[in-house]
Amino acid sequence: MSVPDAIKGTSPTPQQDLVRVMNAPQLYVGQEARFGGKVVNVQNQQGKTRLEIATVPLDSGARPVLGEPSRGRIFG
Repeated sequence: MSVPDAIKGTSPTPQQDLVRVMNAPQLYVGQEARFGGKVVNVQNQQGKTRLEIATVPLDSGARPVLGEPSRGRIFG
């Protein structure tokens, strides 16, 4: 299984461990990361939309492993 080109990025091993990033964000500034999960909230604001995502581990194809416990929340 391969990562789709649309989200592949340029790094062969983007950071996927949200807990590590949350514990020491300064170590990951400027690095590529890839997180995924389940959208748990959507806020439509003037000219933009804010998503809240409960992150879960990703499989080798960068797909969320549904059923795994959330590792944290991200906003986008």
